[in-house]
Amino acid sequence: MVISNLERFADYQLAYTQKDSQLRQRMRIEELYIEQFLYLLKPGGRAGFIVPESILSTTRNRSLREWLFNNATVEAVISLPAGIWPSTTIKTSVLVISKQQQTTGKPVFMGVVNSVGVDRLGRAAAQNDLPLIARYYDDFRSTQVAPSDDTAWVVPSTRALIDRLDVIALLPSSQRTIEQLKQLVQLC
Repeated sequence: MVISNLERFADYQLAYTQKDSQLRQRMRIEELYIEQFLYLLKPGGRAGFIVPESILSTTRNRSLREWLFNNATVEAVISLPAGIWPSTTIKTSVLVISKQQQTTGKPVFMGVVNSVGVDRLGRAAAQNDLPLIARYYDDFRSTQVAPSDDTAWVVPSTRALIDRLDVIALLPSSQRTIEQLKQLVQLC
């Protein structure tokens, strides 16, 4: 277990910003925690974070994703539905990393949870995708294979994931559409 005092992060400079010799003016606590937890993990240790989806998709956070690829292995990204947290509507994802060098081509598990069994007010909902995605992820960890649909799939780990690591950008149906558009452009 890791216990931390947020006040200790006030003067903390992230390793991935040191190469620029500039401390960002505004750093989000999630960025600090990801680096600190990776630092605290033993080699081969694994950590999971619930992060705002912007960590995985925005240009502003590209340097964090690049730092992750240089210092850890991204094992899984699981998209959660918007509105599941009572105090915010921010879209979040589960990010699972391990403390080992990223291996190009190693599969990354991607999953989409559409319902977590409760609504935003905490009332029970009929559908809960969490057990299914958990089973898919458990199977993936032992076989490195996942179903290939818009619920769970794998993508090869490449440097291209630094640009976009969010589930929506990597949906199999999105990738098929992109390929179709590329073919169309080549025909023109």
